[in-house]
Amino acid sequence: MFSPVKYFKNIGLVEKKFLKGFIFNRKHFHATSSGISCILWSNENENKSEYELEIYDIIKDENNIENIKYEKNIKVKKVKNNISIYNDLRTFNDDVESDLVCNTDGSLMLNYIYKKGRKALYNSNIIGYISYINFNPDPKNFHLVRMNLWKGLEQSYGFHLRKDNFIEKLPIWVSKQPILKWYEKDVIFNSADKGTTYQKDKDFLKECLIYTCLTENNKCMSLEKNNLIILNELCFDKNTISLQELKKYTLTIQEKELLKLYNKIIDYVVKTVKNYNQKFTYGVYQIKKELNTSYTLENSTNKIYDYPELNGMLKTLSTKLKDYLLNNIQPKMYEYELLK
Repeated sequence: MFSPVKYFKNIGLVEKKFLKGFIFNRKHFHATSSGISCILWSNENENKSEYELEIYDIIKDENNIENIKYEKNIKVKKVKNNISIYNDLRTFNDDVESDLVCNTDGSLMLNYIYKKGRKALYNSNIIGYISYINFNPDPKNFHLVRMNLWKGLEQSYGFHLRKDNFIEKLPIWVSKQPILKWYEKDVIFNSADKGTTYQKDKDFLKECLIYTCLTENNKCMSLEKNNLIILNELCFDKNTISLQELKKYTLTIQEKELLKLYNKIIDYVVKTVKNYNQKFTYGVYQIKKELNTSYTLENSTNKIYDYPELNGMLKTLSTKLKDYLLNNIQPKMYEYELLK
């Protein structure tokens, strides 16, 4: 049977005896690079928790001749529980309805009107709106914005991130962003099969906090509407809630270097960038979006940055953060089966 692994990994459409299986590259079947399975099943009932598949790709040699290449074996494990069970759907007596609703790019919607789904809320204990859907870790399957996410509200998914437990929820959002090889894409899924085990690892919680506050994938921004300023608390600028939380932990040399580079970026924009708003707290995403300005010359598509030093520091931070995710955080994601 030639099929995505989800048919036997989490949907449960196949509960037959496994004889032999392979992972092939979907790019050779008119799609993007990712894994797709081809399995020989016997028509006998069998319930297994994992399957070992052989990975093969097609590689062109120096003469442009295609050759089949064996990569390695991979264990494909079944997933039982969706990470949506971690959603925090609590309501508080002091929650109030609000028209402060964010687009997926983190900006405020203009003239928001409620249509369906959940109501937009405001509370001083809300520091973000987090959403993640589906088993597959994919960029289109996760969001993190400062206020209510309109898409999440209308379709009733995601939840408000609150001050009292945000440190325990961020790892779930981070688990949607693994750095995967082609044969792991569409094969490695998110899961909640080990429950809250990950929450006992305080270093892991710290690492996910650092990653969240330094990645541009976190689209929380400081916002202003009708003279109301809503600060981004999921960054390490000034004295945010995240910075207060970080002070509870001991930092490694690598983490100190990441924070040093971020603080250097903040110091630069405060002293140099014209668009800087001293009332705001700035995360990396908002710095790139609003402060790292650029232009293009006529008949050219190349960007010329107004602040090349700032652009260089942002690139360096991004590179270092990817290494931090891959080598520090991702192995623990597998250990706690947030990735499986």
